[in-house]
Amino acid sequence: MDRDIGFDPEIYGSNHDWWEMDVCLQDAIDRDLAALKTCDGIYMLRGWELSRGARAEKALAEWMGLQVAFQVPPTGVKLFVLGHGRHGKDTVAEMILERTGLTFNSSSYHVCERLIWPACQAIGRYASIEECYADRHNRRAEWYDHITMYNTPDRARLSREIFAEHDIYVGIRNRDEFVEAKNVSALAIWVDASKRKPPEPASSMTILREDADIVIDNNGDLDALKRNLEPVIEMLEHSIAP
Repeated sequence: MDRDIGFDPEIYGSNHDWWEMDVCLQDAIDRDLAALKTCDGIYMLRGWELSRGARAEKALAEWMGLQVAFQVPPTGVKLFVLGHGRHGKDTVAEMILERTGLTFNSSSYHVCERLIWPACQAIGRYASIEECYADRHNRRAEWYDHITMYNTPDRARLSREIFAEHDIYVGIRNRDEFVEAKNVSALAIWVDASKRKPPEPASSMTILREDADIVIDNNGDLDALKRNLEPVIEMLEHSIAP
């Protein structure tokens, strides 16, 4: 049906909205609900929790007694927070934690605890794990290689370990690992500060903005970031509500 009105998901990116194509909202609602009434079941794609329309369709399907299947099993909210270094990923994760209680950890700290800090202790490079972790900004390519090694040959290893203990994985940087691990996460959020901060080189970041499900603009001040993140937080609160 979407292709009939010119909306082809093979062409448009994950952040493209059909209302940019002058489609009437009421017409779209009427069309979707009429189609749902002819179905035997509904298949919820990754990230459905963040779509008002998808949540409404799921509720109607359950009310009608239809079968509801999921691309990602609803075993709890699991998020990737992506973006280049110093673009605000940790700040976004902290805002989500404060409002929703969803906890987070970063790939850098996880691997620092398990691999990099023990190795550095042996050669006396740092006095503490905190000093080791703080120096990661000066050694991004080296840390990228360490994390890649940690995930070889199992590219989803780090994601599974973080999601076993936390709800949010901050800072995955290897695209091959991201693609392999996406089946354990419902949503990928990209934090973009490209108008005020430089990107990382490909030696430490291979994931693209276009790989994410949603993009948060962080090119303004902290208040602007809060406003831009608010719709996502509200939807997350809805998805975890009992």
